[in-house]
Amino acid sequence: MSRSVLLNEAADLIEWLFDQKRKLETESTQAYARINELTGQVNSLCWEKHDQAEEIAMQAAQLRKLEAKNAELRKILSELTAACKASPF
Repeated sequence: MSRSVLLNEAADLIEWLFDQKRKLETESTQAYARINELTGQVNSLCWEKHDQAEEIAMQAAQLRKLEAKNAELRKILSELTAACKASPF
C-alpha cells in the first residue's frame, strides 16, 4: 500500500472515531437527562409517600383518641345501665 492510501485510510478512521465519540456524547447527555428526570420523579413520589405517611400517622393518633373516648363512654354507659337496673323505679 502506498503512503497516500494509508493516510487516507487513517483519516477515514479518525473521522469515524470522532463520529462515534460525538454519538456517544449525545447518548450520554440524553442518558443523564433521563436519569435526572427519573430522579426527580422518584423524589416527588418519595415526598408524596412521606406526606401520606404523616397524614396516616395523624389519623391513627386521632383514631386512638377516639377509641379511648369510646371506651370511656362505654364504661359510663355500663355504669348508668347498672344503676338503672338497680333502681327501684
